[in-house]
Amino acid sequence: MPLCSISVDLDPIWCYASIHGIDSNLGPDAVYDSALDRLLELFGEFGVHATFFVVGQDAKVERRAEKLVKAAQLGHEIANHSLNHRYDLAKQPFEVLRAEIDGAHQAILDHCGLTCVGYRAPGYNVDPRVLEIIAGLGYTYDSSIFPCPPYYLAKATVMALIRLRGKKSGSSMVDARTLLAPLKPYTPRMDAVHRRSRDSKSNLLELPMCVLPISRFPLIGTSLLMAKGTLSSLMIKVSALYHREFINIELHGIDLVDPIHDEIPNSLRERQPDLKISLDSKLETFRTVLSTLSKTHQFVSCRDATSQLSR
Repeated sequence: MPLCSISVDLDPIWCYASIHGIDSNLGPDAVYDSALDRLLELFGEFGVHATFFVVGQDAKVERRAEKLVKAAQLGHEIANHSLNHRYDLAKQPFEVLRAEIDGAHQAILDHCGLTCVGYRAPGYNVDPRVLEIIAGLGYTYDSSIFPCPPYYLAKATVMALIRLRGKKSGSSMVDARTLLAPLKPYTPRMDAVHRRSRDSKSNLLELPMCVLPISRFPLIGTSLLMAKGTLSSLMIKVSALYHREFINIELHGIDLVDPIHDEIPNSLRERQPDLKISLDSKLETFRTVLSTLSKTHQFVSCRDATSQLSR
């Protein structure tokens, strides 16, 4: 069967506050306190072995580390999402970049006893230096390429509106060349991550986030939630016609945050699209999506997908 990886960026709530330029002192984090448990239960219903991209600092919190270990015991993969989730990480000096990637790798190893083999850059900001660092760690894949012009157009618009309010967004734009990267898994050039390498000896695979062909419309948690069940299922079916061997669907922990019961401040709920949708509606949409995929695809982690695709 074709392969499908469901990956989840466990970005804490403060990341979204930073994007919108609002107070990030939000108290308990609903992603780890509530959403992660809901995700594990949902995945259990459909036999999904997902990949959770973890911010290293969260792995240092005992209660969160315990939940990550539980996820691994259930067959899910834990992967590297940098130490502090700096959106401007790709703009930092090499030593800062290496410290962020190495630091997250070591934090997850020390506090969860788990060794990462995959990386996703905060805000999808990836450059050749990242490939050099993760290759040195023995990683088998990167999953940072999001070749989606519509997403970045929307992102640029939001950042401009925030500036007009006299605030500054913590987000950052990516290298525009990555928007034209291949849509299917490929071996990246070590000097140009958005381009396919012809070096058959390379051990590193790039797993781009799934977008529809031609339009490059994103198939990520937010867009699936906005489309709702029937339309999101149709989008998945259309995508499967093009991505015949492998689909990489990216979700975020916030996708299963309950905007009311998880006590998300109004300042963030008003600006974050997925916080305007009820938890029941979110679960209904994702059950439809996973049910659709389960009929045609085999669910595997990014790590296992990389192993099978490389063969």
